[in-house]
Amino acid sequence: EPTEIMEREIKRLKQSWIPLVKVPWNSRRSPEFT
Repeated sequence: EPTEIMEREIKRLKQSWIPLVKVPWNSRRSPEFT
């Protein structure tokens, strides 16, 4: 089912997206978004 695939993709994206965003944002901007 497409819903199951979407959920799996979202979980994968979240796992790789959160740290991916945290690092560049912390390096680029001031430590406002911790």
